[in-house]
Amino acid sequence: MIRFLPFKYKRIGIVAVSVAVLLSGIYFFYELKIEVPVLAVASSYLDTKFFTSFYTNVIEELILLLFLIGFSLIVFTEIRNEKHWVKNVRIRALWYTIISYLIWLAFTTIFIFGSAYISALIINTILPFIVYIAVFYFIYYKTCRRRKIKILQQKLFKSQARN
Repeated sequence: MIRFLPFKYKRIGIVAVSVAVLLSGIYFFYELKIEVPVLAVASSYLDTKFFTSFYTNVIEELILLLFLIGFSLIVFTEIRNEKHWVKNVRIRALWYTIISYLIWLAFTTIFIFGSAYISALIINTILPFIVYIAVFYFIYYKTCRRRKIKILQQKLFKSQARN
């Protein structure tokens, strides 16, 4: 049985994604720089180096890590008062996410080239999380509405049968 994290971790994920969005805005509009020494297994700028240390701006890596950690916490935590039928909703959402993501990957591979393709690859890192969250909550709320309508119809039918 797959176990999910408790609901409280979803809030931490939302905070991490919010900080990543804020840092992204600051980075792109104000050219934020945080230069620290890093150990690189492989580095390729003007020449390719292996197992080297140098100073670099780590803000891009920090932003991406915050996105990945935040979205992972959001995706892998339970919703509040999770019921047994939510597992089916999760499976359907995962299925739709994989199909749409594969179509998107094919599209970007066929129609996007050069440095724009590198940007697309970076976006493709967090895109499955965003699609899954959107699809999951869409199916979840749609299923909740159907279940509530069904319960109300059953109650109405029982009250009419008594009269």
